[in-house]
Amino acid sequence: IIYPKEGFHARNLCVSLIRKHTDLSLSQIGLFFGGRSHSTILSCIKKSEASSVLLKEINIFDNKI
Repeated sequence: IIYPKEGFHARNLCVSLIRKHTDLSLSQIGLFFGGRSHSTILSCIKKSEASSVLLKEINIFDNKI
């Protein structure tokens, strides 16, 4: 199965925002995203932190709330 790259970016962005703005654990976030493991969620967060594009999107969102 091949997934579009945009889907990965959107999920990583959502995961990072949920983690930042809630008290949910990595496991709880993983359940919300289709039963993904806590290590997958942690990987999403690390990828978001390493991406200047996603960091910019997170900052834009934070400035709007």
